Amino acid sequence: MKKTFSYFMMALFVAMLLLPKSILSAPVVSYIIPDIGSPGMATYMEIISAYNGNGNFGQDRKIDNPMTNEQLKIEFKNPADANKITFSPLVISWNGRMIATTVFVNPDLEMPETSDYRDLANKYVIQFRVNMAGAVSEWQTFYIVKPYQFPDLSDNNTDYTFGEGALGVRSPRGAMIVEKLSLNNARHYSVSIKDCDPNTPGNQAYLPFVLMVKEDIIGKKSGGKNSMIDISANGKHAGAGGGGGGGYFTDSFITGFKHPGEDGGDGFVGGGPGGQNKAAFPMWADSYKNWGEGTGENNGSLNGVPRPVTAGHESGGGGTGHPFGFSGKGAFGNNVDATNNAGGYGGGSGGSQNSIGGGGGYSTNGSQSNKYNAGKAHGNRLGVPIAGGSGGASGNPNYPGDKSGSGGGGGGAIRIFAKTVKNLSILANGSK
Repeated sequence: MKKTFSYFMMALFVAMLLLPKSILSAPVVSYIIPDIGSPGMATYMEIISAYNGNGNFGQDRKIDNPMTNEQLKIEFKNPADANKITFSPLVISWNGRMIATTVFVNPDLEMPETSDYRDLANKYVIQFRVNMAGAVSEWQTFYIVKPYQFPDLSDNNTDYTFGEGALGVRSPRGAMIVEKLSLNNARHYSVSIKDCDPNTPGNQAYLPFVLMVKEDIIGKKSGGKNSMIDISANGKHAGAGGGGGGGYFTDSFITGFKHPGEDGGDGFVGGGPGGQNKAAFPMWADSYKNWGEGTGENNGSLNGVPRPVTAGHESGGGGTGHPFGFSGKGAFGNNVDATNNAGGYGGGSGGSQNSIGGGGGYSTNGSQSNKYNAGKAHGNRLGVPIAGGSGGASGNPNYPGDKSGSGGGGGGAIRIFAKTVKNLSILANGSK
C-alpha cells in the first residue's frame, strides 16, 4: 500500500512538472490605470502586475485578438458587457509585467446619469479578468461614467483642487473624465491626495493622475504666465504618483529626547522612517518612527514594491515612484562606501555621518553624498508605464542634539488626453 501511494505521488509530481507554467500559476493583476471610460471615448489603459512578476503575462509580445486568443485573452464576468466595451490588441512589455491596451466604450451606450463612480448603476460597472491558457487573474473593475461638467473656471479663484469639492472625485485608481476645461492663471490647480479607494489598503490618491478631457483644455495666459496644474511634492510627501521622502533623524542629547524624529513621507511607496540614534548616550534607546503611507499594503506600492529598508538608526531611505523600481535604504552606520548603501531604482539611500542623503532618481541619477547612494535613473523616454519621481533619503546627523533634514518627496506624474490644450503648464517638482 505504501509502495503504491509513493508511485502515485511521484507520477503526480512528474505530471505537474510537465504542465505549462500558465496552468500552475495564475496571472496577477495588481491594478489597472486608468479604470474609467465614457460612451464614445477610447481609454488608453495599463494593466500592471506585481513588481517582481517577471513573465507574469508571458513573453513580451503583441496579442492581436484579445477576446479569442487561447494563450492570453480578456474575458468578462458578464458576457453581455462585451457589447459595452471593446479591447484593442494587447501589448505585453517590461518582461511580461505590463499589458498596454485601449478600451473603447460603445458610443451607442446610454450616457450614465452620474460622473461619480460610487453612484453608478450596476450596468455601468464592468468586471473583466486576464485568462492565460485557462489560468485566470482576479476580476478587475472598469467604470463607465458621465464626464464631469465643470463650470467655466477662468474667472474662478476658489475651486482649484481636482478631486475635491466642486471639482469632483478621482476614480479608485486616480483618474477623472471631464467634458471640457477653462482654467484661470491666478493660482495653481492641484490634485487631491485624499484616499480615493477607502476599501483598499494604502492611499490610492498617490497613484499618478490621469485626466481625460473630451473636448478642449483652454488655459488663461496673463503676464506671461499660463494656467498651471501643479503635482509637485510637498516637503517629504510626494505629489500624486511620486515616492515619499525619508523622515529626519536625531542624535540623542544628554537632556533627553529633544527631537524623536519624524515619520517618512507619503507617496506611491512610503518613505523610510526617521527616528533617534542614541549616539554617545547609551542610556537613551535607539528608536524609529513610522514609514510613510504608500498606495498598497505595508507602506509599499499597490503592486507590491517594498518600502525602504531600515538599517542603523542613521537616516531614512526614499520610496520609489516607479511600479517596477526599488526604494532606497537607511544608512548603515559609517560604512558609507559599501554597496549595501546603494540607492534604488528611484529611491535615494542614506549617507555617512554628517552628510546629506541621496536624492531620488528619474530620467537621471539623483544627487549623491557618496558614490553609491544616489537614486538611479529608471523608466524610459515614452513614460510607459506612467510613473512619478522618487523620494530622497534623509540626512545623517553626527552630534548629540543634532537633527538632520528630511528627504524630499518625489514629483508626481500626470497624463492628459484632450482634443486641444492651450495656455497650460505642468509643474511636477520634487522637494529638496
